[in-house]
Amino acid sequence: MRPPIEKEGHLRIRRDILKHARERMGLDQEALAEAVCLKSWHINQIEDTEDHYYFYTNALKINAVKKIGKYLELDESSFLY
Repeated sequence: MRPPIEKEGHLRIRRDILKHARERMGLDQEALAEAVCLKSWHINQIEDTEDHYYFYTNALKINAVKKIGKYLELDESSFLY
């Protein structure tokens, strides 16, 4: 088991896990965005790139990803490393 990472900015996202979970729940990006109070372009950026342009910082992106993961009923360790 690896030690916990102290700063959220160092976490990496398993975009494929989030995308598959969203699709398994029958949601498109727009529906998921509405459910978690984001815009569909936020979901698109999370699933398709490591950039954080729409989030201003990677830490804000990680917070959004955690919110999405919770909504999709995922354990954080399955989509963040």
